[in-house]
Amino acid sequence: MKKESLKKVIAWGAVFFTGFLIILMQQQAPVIAQGIRSGLALCGNTVIPSLFCFMVLTNFMTATRLGEYCSLPFYPIAKYIFHVDPKMGSIILMSFLGGYPIGAKAVGELVKRKQISPATANRLLSFCCNGAPSFVITAVGMGMLHRWETGLLLYCAQVISSVIIGVLVSIGKKTEYYASPAKGGLSLGDAFVDSVNFSSMALLQMCGFILLFQAVVAVAVQLLGSSMETVFLLGLLEVTTGCVTAAQQTGPWVLPAISFFLAFGGCSVLFQILSLLKGTGINASRFFTFRFIHGAAASGVCIILMRLFPQIAAAAHNFSSAVPVANSNTPFTTLCFMGMCSILLLNTKACCNEKILHNRRDTPK
Repeated sequence: MKKESLKKVIAWGAVFFTGFLIILMQQQAPVIAQGIRSGLALCGNTVIPSLFCFMVLTNFMTATRLGEYCSLPFYPIAKYIFHVDPKMGSIILMSFLGGYPIGAKAVGELVKRKQISPATANRLLSFCCNGAPSFVITAVGMGMLHRWETGLLLYCAQVISSVIIGVLVSIGKKTEYYASPAKGGLSLGDAFVDSVNFSSMALLQMCGFILLFQAVVAVAVQLLGSSMETVFLLGLLEVTTGCVTAAQQTGPWVLPAISFFLAFGGCSVLFQILSLLKGTGINASRFFTFRFIHGAAASGVCIILMRLFPQIAAAAHNFSSAVPVANSNTPFTTLCFMGMCSILLLNTKACCNEKILHNRRDTPK
């Protein structure tokens, strides 16, 4: 009877909560629409341009021997520090350079092809999920905090904490070697086509999560304001919004908070990654737990770096205005572009005329 009563309470609670969400969406429809528009801009201007080529490349590397060849310089790091197959050195490197889902996607592909076990994949995912230097140093450091040195400090905090976690979880583990792609497998052309198709579908799923969480973030800002608690809530939901909101605050907690958000990744990014790992047997709860551990470790390392380099930390002031961005539609740029197009057309016309004259000369009379 108690179980039946509990089920009824949960069912009625779900009904009332659904009704509350419907009413809230009706009241906050303009805010939600603006959040979705911001999400579309984020997808079109940042996510797709920065990730698509990397996703195609990583999928192509895992499907062919290219990843094995690119891993040669990183054999010692992969084998003796992280205790994984030396051929995974390039995947570990790209997880630090390509952005949050790149390393996780490559690890998931190896599991789907049964080249590594889910246990090894769980260990790799504890440290192969990091923000790209282009995002941390350029977007956060220069764009939000107005100093690339501050962005470099945040990126170093993320990398150092990630390496520490990777070393700790790899202590006592045996190196698991995986088989290279079979020679009779996919051809280079088929592997390339599959990589483009899979990357397109994966990005479509990721953009869906971005739109949803941008709408949620917009409503949260509208209802809760911009207090410290709201900043942390936004950072847990979506990393970019959390970093922007934190950068507009003042206090010694700003950089450690941003460092936590960057290492954690935000629920939006984490659900995107889990959608890529569907069907791999990856432990989602373990993955989320290590995201919190990575965030706490990065925040601690950031505090240490702030004490070692106080001049960089002191320079991270609050700026309310946006960083000036060069406008690509200036008259000078337009004239240069028109000039280059004219030169291209003239060269093309000259080549065509020369080819026509050459054909006339060779034509038998």
